[in-house]
Amino acid sequence: MILYTGITIGPIFDTISRATVPSALWFSSILFSDLNRRLCKGITASIPDAKIISPFYEENASDENDGVGVYHDRIIFSVDTDVAELEEKLGRIIAQARGETAEQFPDTYITPSLKAFLDSYLEIHYVILPQDQLENTSSVLAISPYLDALELMKTFPSCSLDDPFVKLFANDDSRPGSEESRNEAIRKSPLFPRNKKHYLVNRNSSIRSVSEIAANRGDRSMKHTRYFAVVNADGDSMGKFLEKLADEDVAKFSRACLQYAREASDLIAEFGGMPIYAGGDDLLFLAPVCGQLDGKACTVIDLCQTIHTRFSSAVESAFSGDTRSLSFPTLSFGVSVQYEKFPLYEALSLGRDLLSAAKNRSLFRDEENNAIKDNIALNVQKHSGQTFGIIIHNPEYEAFHELALAADGADAPMVNSVLYTTGLFSPLLQILISETAKDLNSFPLEELEVRFLSVWNNLFDNPNQSSSRACAKSIGKTFFQKMVRENNRLCPLKLSEASDSTSGSLALDSLRSVLNWVKFLNEKAGEDE
Repeated sequence: MILYTGITIGPIFDTISRATVPSALWFSSILFSDLNRRLCKGITASIPDAKIISPFYEENASDENDGVGVYHDRIIFSVDTDVAELEEKLGRIIAQARGETAEQFPDTYITPSLKAFLDSYLEIHYVILPQDQLENTSSVLAISPYLDALELMKTFPSCSLDDPFVKLFANDDSRPGSEESRNEAIRKSPLFPRNKKHYLVNRNSSIRSVSEIAANRGDRSMKHTRYFAVVNADGDSMGKFLEKLADEDVAKFSRACLQYAREASDLIAEFGGMPIYAGGDDLLFLAPVCGQLDGKACTVIDLCQTIHTRFSSAVESAFSGDTRSLSFPTLSFGVSVQYEKFPLYEALSLGRDLLSAAKNRSLFRDEENNAIKDNIALNVQKHSGQTFGIIIHNPEYEAFHELALAADGADAPMVNSVLYTTGLFSPLLQILISETAKDLNSFPLEELEVRFLSVWNNLFDNPNQSSSRACAKSIGKTFFQKMVRENNRLCPLKLSEASDSTSGSLALDSLRSVLNWVKFLNEKAGEDE
């Protein structure tokens, strides 16, 4: 009898949430990724006829890791066998994997009490379904609801005194001494030297701190070098995509995701960031606000766009030549930018909330009234307490880029002048935008542009704004072309639940969010906000 088995592994989220420094994030991710790898290894060794559908796993896979967690929290495989025999083998495989997990901690941590703690702490559950219960759907989709339910079965160790994560994560960057002594316990974990790539260390082979990631060897006189970004990414509409795939197609998709994860990790490292998790379509990383790709300066938003393109290319290439009408998944991002001293665990939580906002934006909807996904939700929280945010629809990223480029070269005071004026005359500008939008089909575009810009430029035509006039004109022209004429789907984060997607208020607030981002990039340390 052909049986389909799904295994879920945890508690990844709860463990990562306890991290207060990048090294703890990395260890949490790599520990569970390694656990998944060892389970896959045990399945292929003890159940030779098993076909692992997800994640993509090769029997000759090295015990080394890619420097980042690439195996996600679930395993799906099929095998032609008896239920009792399968359960007996799974019990032995899981028991062995639990015991080996203790061996991934430093030698001084390995005690009977550690193994007892991990037996209670690690959440490894499985479900077995006969083939006739799949109901003509993908095995991944059929098993997922059962795994979702199993993940709610939380385990609680009877005593937390032997919690190894408390001791391990306490060896953080705040310890006194040289760089070499930082994160000493995590360095002594067997997982550390097994990295093919060391994304988490600096040039001195010391594990990077949040401040080092934020600075990214940049000019510390710029304010943004004291801020870091937590970025979460996740695939959109995966269910619609998977429902049309056979098991061999899912395996093909898993392989494409593994290749994409490796490419994304390299891009993040090139930019100056630290990849934490890159499993399947999920991604978690820390990054500076500004970095470089292909030798060119860019921002973390540009990095997200590049990763988005790589994901789409990897999936489409895997199914090139396929004659079926497949709706390929897209990728949404939550980007939380925080001051370098901001608690890391809170930044992680905010990043997850932003990813949810990116995937469930109700402001724009498709023909079936579903929220349009495939977005980047950005939020910047300054040390002063000021915040601003924006949601960018990935296919219309160019509008965001062009608006930001229009203010290129302007310093923060110039951009601040435009922000002040657009705020002061907000009611007038909202009426102008709305009325111009109504006339788009009634008057020549050239005439509407002249009419719009005559009012816009007049607002900046006073002696006190002579230095920012050129910047304001450039912004006004681009704003008309990208937001008023083309009605691109940008929206300020705070208005993501608004109902009118063509209102002057929405367009104007979107512009102001973009300008706040440009101003932030150009602010000097200590400059008034």
